[in-house]
Amino acid sequence: MFRRGAHNQPRVIQPLSSQQYQFKGKLMRTIAALILVMSIGNVGLTQNPQNVLVGVWERTLLRDIQGRTLQPPAPAAVVMFSSNGYFSHVAIPSKRQKLQEDVRGMTKDELMSRFEHLESRYGTYKVEGNKLRRLDITNADPSREGGVSVSLFRIEKDVLILSTTDGVDTTWFKRLK
Repeated sequence: MFRRGAHNQPRVIQPLSSQQYQFKGKLMRTIAALILVMSIGNVGLTQNPQNVLVGVWERTLLRDIQGRTLQPPAPAAVVMFSSNGYFSHVAIPSKRQKLQEDVRGMTKDELMSRFEHLESRYGTYKVEGNKLRRLDITNADPSREGGVSVSLFRIEKDVLILSTTDGVDTTWFKRLK
């Protein structure tokens, strides 16, 4: 066998010895096994069920279990799901009047009406099949801290639909881009 070498001169390629041939075979099998292991590992990462929720979602509709709209699309809530299993959820009613006085001077009733429908929570989440399990680390309502909420979910195009565990659709979110 001839192959062109330096200065385009033909050179003779020596056949591999049986020891070299065995080494080359082992090396190729090792590389193939390594590629296989790496590709299996990547499949597991890309098919992580939590990845379907990662991003920012804006609530567009909220209903009770009887199907009545609890809140019009505005004010919208925003929920963010991170790739490392944390979520943050915030809703602040729109069209609130600007304060003319310090909140410390308000009565209890004034404060209660001021912060009515305010939602804020942060915690961890886990996806198990079509179940979304959220653990509140902090919540605007301290009595809910440490609480776990479980919802069924599905995604239709760029819409996340949350349902009760009985399957009643209650909340719709649109993925923000």
